[in-house]
Amino acid sequence: MIYALDTNIISYILNGDTILEARLMEIKNSPKTSAGNREVPVTDELYGYLKQYLPTVKSLYVFSTAQNTLMTQSSYSRMWDKIINAINLSAGGRNGKLRVNKLSNNITPHMIRHTYATLLYEAGVDIKVAQYLMGHSSIKITMDIYTDLSNKKKIDRYNILIMLVYILGIILLLQLFSLQILHGQEYREESNLRLTRETTLKAARGVILDRTGQEIVGNKMGFSLELYQTKSDDKTLNRTILNMINVLNKNGDSYTDSFPIKVNPFEFTFTKEESILNFKDKNKIAREASAEDCFNFFKAKYKIENESVDDARKILGIRYEITGVGYSNTKAITISKNISRESAIEFNEESFLFPGLNIVVEPVRDYKSR
Repeated sequence: MIYALDTNIISYILNGDTILEARLMEIKNSPKTSAGNREVPVTDELYGYLKQYLPTVKSLYVFSTAQNTLMTQSSYSRMWDKIINAINLSAGGRNGKLRVNKLSNNITPHMIRHTYATLLYEAGVDIKVAQYLMGHSSIKITMDIYTDLSNKKKIDRYNILIMLVYILGIILLLQLFSLQILHGQEYREESNLRLTRETTLKAARGVILDRTGQEIVGNKMGFSLELYQTKSDDKTLNRTILNMINVLNKNGDSYTDSFPIKVNPFEFTFTKEESILNFKDKNKIAREASAEDCFNFFKAKYKIENESVDDARKILGIRYEITGVGYSNTKAITISKNISRESAIEFNEESFLFPGLNIVVEPVRDYKSR
């Protein structure tokens, strides 16, 4: 028993005997089995405590009563209660007649032995070494302890795994809730925009022959230019429109432009003053605004940064048409009909410069000349 520990044994450790080098404390004479007779390692921390404590001991025993006699079971129990109570007080508990307030009443000194066995297991100490250190007469006892600890460890790992699965499940449910409930409509519309587009396919009209059987009106394949809405910002859209118009102008192709202001000099295309006023009222522009003021109003509205008035005017023509007619990711606005083959080829070959542009191949009437 620990309360029968002889100071002479400890003195061997502290006074420089050969046993000091190994820091081993010999336990013998009173164990339950012969296996209890063994040498137990003394840690550096315990060694330091003993070195400070031993000079204060006036008894033959390391732990004794106030009268320096051998501790009885009852005196040891009282000492143990004091230790538990001190621990509780240091943990914020209340002082209560030497009984525990925070720790369980069932905590016993023998549990420290079980803790020692647990630490040996967790440190990976070989089972035969653990048997010797614990003083077990049979290795089966040690194996039972190790097996029990191993099973508890497996259960702990299993519980952790289950907890992780539950956490992942909750995360997935929250993600599904966000996708389907909070943002379901938004994502559904975006998906539909990516998967579907409205396109009108025109059938070829019949061929017209003269009385001799010669074709006077037939069909040929033509190209139309369409623009779909993208997620591009105003700057990208304006750049795309300007690049598109420059290609059309280069190849002599016309395009839709209903913006009622000309430049160089600035003037309205309307012939009636009433039409000009209606245009200003419709767009919430002051009635006294000049053509140039109206031009700058729309330039700011569409965030056109081009310094060139001519370039800004090209962009305004298409942006104004888009505002009036409207377009989306699924429904395009027609920019130009029957464009040249050269323009169609350039738009297709350099499509990365023209986001949202689409070339539609459709039959057009071909009037034969004689």
